[in-house]
Amino acid sequence: EKVKKAKALLVGKNYSRIIINTKYQSESEETYKYIETLKDELQKDWVESYIIGDSSMAYEMDKTFAKEFNFISLLTIISLIIVVGIAFKSFIIPVILVLLIQTAVYLTMGILSITVGSVYFIAILVVQSILMGATIDYAIVYTSYYLENRKTLNVKESILKSYESSIHTIMTSASILIIVTLILGIFAKDITSKICMTISEGTLCSSLLILLVLPGTLAAFDKKITKKIKKYDKIK
Repeated sequence: EKVKKAKALLVGKNYSRIIINTKYQSESEETYKYIETLKDELQKDWVESYIIGDSSMAYEMDKTFAKEFNFISLLTIISLIIVVGIAFKSFIIPVILVLLIQTAVYLTMGILSITVGSVYFIAILVVQSILMGATIDYAIVYTSYYLENRKTLNVKESILKSYESSIHTIMTSASILIIVTLILGIFAKDITSKICMTISEGTLCSSLLILLVLPGTLAAFDKKITKKIKKYDKIK
């Protein structure tokens, strides 16, 4: 009776199902080569077949990932530059902020590739959008304080004053996002775990770049950032 029930699940009138288990990882070069081999062998025999599952989905995404990632990155960057540019009434400021956060995304990808060895493509696509939308707020907060302080202070004093004004807000918000997604990543499974862990690491990278790199970058482009406002000209 059990054999008949099992057969009914695997053999149908029009299609039959074969379950293949391997020792390969769900996403790896060996896995993709194995799937390609299966496809080639099935095509040789002119068999109508479909390969489904997590590995097959990852294989299909791997073939289109670069194109999709570049498209999403470009669309996100353009959108943020427009929004931030309107807010600051500047072109150079949104370019600096967006490039800084995009650098954090690439750093996150690089760190994951080195430490983990494999990265879920869907995790990178989701994290790309979330990081660009969420962590750029920290950069906007610091930049807003910097521009405000430059009305009455010189560059060095503005950098320090902006730290004092924004660091509590940035650290509190970033810490919550880092810790919560880290906890979720530890207890969740598979793709959910990978997305949460990637967001946590990406937020950490973004926060460090904002606190360590952004102040110096704003100082380096100070003349271009503040040249349209006469008040800044008196403060050197």
